[in-house]
Amino acid sequence: MPHISGLQLQVRLQERGVDLPVILLTGHADVELCRRAFRQGAADFLSKPVDGTELLEAVQRAVRQHVRGRQRQAASGQARERLSRLTVREHEVLRGMLNGQTSKQIARALAISARTVETHRASLFTKLEADSLAEVIRIALAGEAAV
Repeated sequence: MPHISGLQLQVRLQERGVDLPVILLTGHADVELCRRAFRQGAADFLSKPVDGTELLEAVQRAVRQHVRGRQRQAASGQARERLSRLTVREHEVLRGMLNGQTSKQIARALAISARTVETHRASLFTKLEADSLAEVIRIALAGEAAV
């Protein structure tokens, strides 16, 4: 590319908020260049001449990884949104559930009745749109910063 290196282009894309995967192709590969490319977030680093099959596989891997990352981000955002619906007390009950405590143990720890814990559990299941404890745990882990 005239007037700009692949690493410079990668930095410019990042500065502009472009989060698409980058695969660097170079005719002057060395360990330092490769290290810098990966440190800056490159999905792959290939030396010219590149076999067409190798390039296609690198692109497919990069796209799959990018899609998985976007899916994780979306799931995390949805989980955080759902968790933000919970009251302070429901968060406390959720923490007890995540620690494997029974309703009676949570009740003792929070100085409330077991029946009240059950009410909070039912409410948090509804707010999290969860049908099972496993789903509650998955949501809590996906949005762990909000718990």
